[in-house]
Amino acid sequence: MSPASRQPEGPDVGGVPPQAAGYDAAAATTGATVLSGGVWKTASLLLPQLYALVQSIVAARFLGPSGMGIQSFIAFTELSVVNLLTVGLSISLMRYIGELLGRGRGGEVRDLVAWGWRVQAVGALLGGGALGIVALTGANVASAWGFAAGAALASILHNVPSAVLIGTQRWRDASIVGLVTGTVATGAIVAVLAAGGGITSMFAVEVAVAVVNLARTGAWRARRSSESRRCRASPLPQRPCGRTLAPTRSSPR
Repeated sequence: MSPASRQPEGPDVGGVPPQAAGYDAAAATTGATVLSGGVWKTASLLLPQLYALVQSIVAARFLGPSGMGIQSFIAFTELSVVNLLTVGLSISLMRYIGELLGRGRGGEVRDLVAWGWRVQAVGALLGGGALGIVALTGANVASAWGFAAGAALASILHNVPSAVLIGTQRWRDASIVGLVTGTVATGAIVAVLAAGGGITSMFAVEVAVAVVNLARTGAWRARRSSESRRCRASPLPQRPCGRTLAPTRSSPR
């Protein structure tokens, strides 16, 4: 079998073939990709602040001081739980996925991602369960606490596919879903509050957005993997697959 005919075998993650991962990751990292990643990351950090500002102003207008205080407390508790159970692991996944791909050890990424799913599943159950218990105890606005529990569960799980996309330099894919759903959610929250929906309606919108983010980001990751498998099966040499290229020759080991 000629070197050119050898195609990498085994699993791939995020659209990167295992044996070609080192070559592809290095070739894909350019000044343009770093700049693009910075732009998308900046947008994903700044625009949600604008969304939060608009939502807070509208909530204060329709909920009043008392309602705004309750809503803010529930939101703060939910955000604290999500950050506590995700922030370290999410950053670690991004870092080590990028490192493994850069070293040409893409085949090990799937095991790392599977481990991440297991850990975050436990975290999601703990976080969602804790907020769910508060709802079951009959706390004030119990239904809002219940929706917050669902949003926390989906948000914690969302960190795994998001970390995979960022670790494989899919900056746009990792950011665009949240930016779009954030825009839609802001409009929806304004609408439901104007219609008299109250605190519970705000968290109902939030849990819907969190589920869509999880589903869509996971779908992006699965789509990239599917594209990579089709690329590897193609007889055409060096056929582009997004930012990943099917190898024309095997790297010496």
